[in-house]
Amino acid sequence: MSVEPNRLVDRAVAAYTTLLDGSGSPVLTDRSLQLQLTRQAEAVVRVVATAFAAFGTPTSTLPAPDPSEAIGEQRAKSGIHPTQSLAAATLMFEALFPVLVEAVDPPTSTDTVVALGTALQREIQERLAVGSIPYVNYLLTKLLSSQQDERSRIARDLHDRIAHGMGAALQQLDLYDHYRSRDPVRAQAHLATARESIKSSFDSTRQVSADLWV
Repeated sequence: MSVEPNRLVDRAVAAYTTLLDGSGSPVLTDRSLQLQLTRQAEAVVRVVATAFAAFGTPTSTLPAPDPSEAIGEQRAKSGIHPTQSLAAATLMFEALFPVLVEAVDPPTSTDTVVALGTALQREIQERLAVGSIPYVNYLLTKLLSSQQDERSRIARDLHDRIAHGMGAALQQLDLYDHYRSRDPVRAQAHLATARESIKSSFDSTRQVSADLWV
């Protein structure tokens, strides 16, 4: 039995869409995501069907477009967790495997079915792995961004709370030196203010240090 490739793809995609619609996941039933998933399913079917030319002994697989990386990048930007991709991959195998098995010329040998299932599983897993790379890169970018934001916050704290306080203390000490011999009472007032600024800066330093341990 010879199956026309486009007809086989249509049957596989239809079966996959049915499973996605019945998944109950708001992510997997999203139409824009479904379009991505069905494109992926179509590519998988074409690769596996090509590998099993005449649906008998596997032959060399012809190159086929792989949208996995682009799809993974878009999912990462949309905040879709990899568990959703894993669930979609599971449904893809459940939908595509029966369709591909039915296309095998009878009599269907156990070895052929096992080889077909193995090839399908491998193809799906490889694409799943490729699609996960953008998500990892996305997390690393977010981590680096968070680290940079934290460095910027600490720098602002050091400047606004600590450096400012120490600068004010130095200014008061300069005024103390200026008035020490001319106006001792006024000089003592500046010295007291300098002490308060230093104490405040010390408290701020301890607070920044404590925040880093949280």
